[in-house]
Amino acid sequence: MMVIGRARPGIPTLPAACLSALLSALAAMPFSLSASASQLQWIELALFGITNSALGIMLFMLGSRYLPPVETALIGALEAPLAPAWVWLAFNEVPGARTLTGGLIVLAAVFAHILVSQAAARRVTEPVRDGSRGA
Repeated sequence: MMVIGRARPGIPTLPAACLSALLSALAAMPFSLSASASQLQWIELALFGITNSALGIMLFMLGSRYLPPVETALIGALEAPLAPAWVWLAFNEVPGARTLTGGLIVLAAVFAHILVSQAAARRVTEPVRDGSRGA
């Protein structure tokens, strides 16, 4: 989805995002047919997919047009470490030590990139000071 949005700005990204979600659902369907879920749980799953996934993808695709590709990828990378945190907050399901360690590594990498890029931007915008005084 991100590649289509960057490589072909004329192609609407929202239909591409919807198509990728539909193809992903079709690919996962054979693995979910044996799942035992009640009708209420299937409705909850569908609502989750529509609100969280579809709305999140739509907003991400719309916003990615205004950010550099590296920052867009880093924001996308935050999804993995933050997902267990949301489940922890919403359902009190405590993630394991490996999950927390991996998430902290990704978060540290994202924050390190932000700090380094901000420092580089400041160096570019600051005037050069050579120690001499103007006349």
